[in-house]
Amino acid sequence: MKKSVFILSVALFAIFSIARAQPDVVLLAPLPGTGESANFNTYVPIAFNIAIGIAGVLAVIMIIVGGLQYMSTDAISGKSEAKSRITAALGGLLLALAAFIILQQINPKLVNFNLPIVNVGVTRSAAPTQTPGPTTPPGE
Repeated sequence: MKKSVFILSVALFAIFSIARAQPDVVLLAPLPGTGESANFNTYVPIAFNIAIGIAGVLAVIMIIVGGLQYMSTDAISGKSEAKSRITAALGGLLLALAAFIILQQINPKLVNFNLPIVNVGVTRSAAPTQTPGPTTPPGE
């Protein structure tokens, strides 16, 4: 478990590092509201809001499936399975909303994702010139 969490965190760090290095990216299928080209500051907030929305929709679908399962079964084990599905869906919905609300309460800028991208200017100088010195044949 610890190994998979470590690998996931390294992968996310690498992805966000690469994303931060790209100033403007032309998207093949842009998210709604990003336009044809997007940078990190415009893409992440929209992706975050879409992820919260998807979590909410999936939680409602799982609540409906659990409710249908609860109504359609007569067995005690089926009803307890349906109750656990509904409880898990409500827990996931509360977790997603709590993450958003906690970040909003700490600092509203945390959910706006207005991260400054600093361009680092690199200047390249000409290759150093080498002055030829006295040459001596090898072995002397």
